[in-house]
Amino acid sequence: QRRTFPGQWLGNFSFQQIKMLGSALLAVAIVGCTAKTHLSGSKPNILILFADDFGWGDLHSYGHPTQEPGEIDDMAQRGVRFTQWYAAESICTPSRMGLMTGRMPTRMGMGHTVFGPSGSEALPPTDLTLAEVLKPLGYATGMAGKWHLGINKAQYNDGLYLPYYRGFDHVGHILPFSNHWACDESGRHSPKPGMDATADKERNSSCFLYHNTTLVQQPIDHTNLTETLVADAQAFISKAVADQTPFLYYLAFPQCHVSMFTDFAWTNTSKNGIFGDQIRAMDWAAGQVFSLLQTLGVDSNTISFFSSDHGPHVELCLEGGTAAHLRGGKGDSSWEGGLRVPGIIAWPGTITGGRVETAVVSMMDIFATAVDLAGGTMPTNHEMDGKSLVPLLLGQNDSSPHEALFHYCGDTLMAVRYKQFKLRFFTEQLPLDNYSIEHCSHGWADGEFFQGGWGCHGGSVTTNNPPELLNIESDPAEEYPLLVTDLWQQHLASQRNTLSPTSPLWRLQYYADINALPTCDGNQTVLSHTAYEGYAGASFPAGTASGEMVDVCRNRCCNDTNCVAFVMQTHSRNTGQPEGSCTIGEPCCWLAGAEGVKPDDPTNDNITSGIVRSVGPSPGPAPVPPAGPYADVLRAIDEILAKHLSTMTRETLPGKPSHNLTPCCSDTPSDGVCTCNYPSKSPP
Repeated sequence: QRRTFPGQWLGNFSFQQIKMLGSALLAVAIVGCTAKTHLSGSKPNILILFADDFGWGDLHSYGHPTQEPGEIDDMAQRGVRFTQWYAAESICTPSRMGLMTGRMPTRMGMGHTVFGPSGSEALPPTDLTLAEVLKPLGYATGMAGKWHLGINKAQYNDGLYLPYYRGFDHVGHILPFSNHWACDESGRHSPKPGMDATADKERNSSCFLYHNTTLVQQPIDHTNLTETLVADAQAFISKAVADQTPFLYYLAFPQCHVSMFTDFAWTNTSKNGIFGDQIRAMDWAAGQVFSLLQTLGVDSNTISFFSSDHGPHVELCLEGGTAAHLRGGKGDSSWEGGLRVPGIIAWPGTITGGRVETAVVSMMDIFATAVDLAGGTMPTNHEMDGKSLVPLLLGQNDSSPHEALFHYCGDTLMAVRYKQFKLRFFTEQLPLDNYSIEHCSHGWADGEFFQGGWGCHGGSVTTNNPPELLNIESDPAEEYPLLVTDLWQQHLASQRNTLSPTSPLWRLQYYADINALPTCDGNQTVLSHTAYEGYAGASFPAGTASGEMVDVCRNRCCNDTNCVAFVMQTHSRNTGQPEGSCTIGEPCCWLAGAEGVKPDDPTNDNITSGIVRSVGPSPGPAPVPPAGPYADVLRAIDEILAKHLSTMTRETLPGKPSHNLTPCCSDTPSDGVCTCNYPSKSPP
């Protein structure tokens, strides 16, 4: 039986919401009992339920000791609960980009940041969303809830980056930005509405609700928000079933992002406090959708996914959720708690229920799985990262579809997950032991705080030199790095890559090896080279002037028609060597002195080349053979990294984070009046 919650929720519906719910119930009556078989053997419906700032340990089925069991836990009993399911990134916008496109957000030019309400940034138009791929396959596409992938392109009210223009034909009520900290109406984090002009201004500029492309609330009125989103879903699903059309529906909950809100039916009903109340509201919403699918007779032809965009915002005390035994949370791409989240898939009658799956999978696999089940093909204009989980779900194999997962913080590769191992290059700072004493005096945070400041570099991030190798399956808390030969770890550390702010090429550094310099056949990717004093295998001894290295490299380059085109960047600002490109018939190599060291400095013992890269095959194994414990693991990671980096190019995000496109209800936003609560309007 479906669970009920206290309170007469229908009595608080607006007239518009009751109309929408009435339409859904009417569709149920029209479809009748014939719906149970009309989609038999056809393309499955696809339902994606998506939580916000939700940790691995927040559900009862994932071990929370006091959170009440609910509909999402029941979903796990009817399907598969994944224990090693990873988000695409550790903060909202980039992770949702990964969900919508099946690609790592860094490939799309996305940094470790989010789209603000006033900017013109958006999901690149060349990257197809799941809705855009499924529509030509005959799917009805709809969504409600949090979007956070762009709003306006050129004017404060054009809405050209909203989901309606990215393949979702039926869009209900959406939060195009987020349920932001400033949206708080409780008085815990900011003065209540009407009590402080500055707080009201921030609330109005960050908190708004759309119905499709029409701004209907500014700021958001949280009263019955969850029920409103459910009514949107019910109306869409009922119509799609009545039309005998397979559907994709994306219900992106605003829970459990701060500010916390609950409709009165769930207030103070959870032993887990206000965070638990939020989960109970999501449970109710999920249950309403599942009940409708059963009533319409299409539950056995609907595959449902549940997950979260990333880990919990642990710095927010009792309002931040938990990653259980995993360390880290939102914003932490090097720690398991920032990226490993709940992942549940249910498909009654097709997937065996009550199964616990330990295979390593990614949120981006939802895209590939849905396309596979719909009978489509993956986009071919870009490198794709998601893999179909269909063989795993149907029991055709029991292993991960991924050779490895790559954990990025913006454009920085923080770690690589390979089988049971994780090689971590950088480590973000976690909250200190006295954090709760200083910031959680009332059980909730005194500010929207991040211990590491969302940084991928700098004082809050430690460079692991040598990198850390961990066995994540036996050490999920990441407390006991494995002992690995230092020389080999240093070799792997040299492969850490970041992106140039001006070039799509990836910087890749190896130890100097004269034999790895480009040959005249043009068949190998050219690597940069670094010589370290005291390293016996260095081809360029300490004290070699950068000018000598340039000559050596130039002499080894080809000057004939076999030379393929290269793009070169100079790392050093001291050498005076120009940036430019090598074309056929020109010398291809430049070497540069290390940054901060003069080219003729005899103490220069860290000489780094400029980056050159060919269009040839990926590099083979590194020149230094591994030795010591876990040599095979490190060799495999080395080869996988080289192959992965050879595929990396980076797009340019459209737009910029400007400050003049904040949505506003007024036709003249300069008058400073941006407050509205309009009836919902029909989609265009």
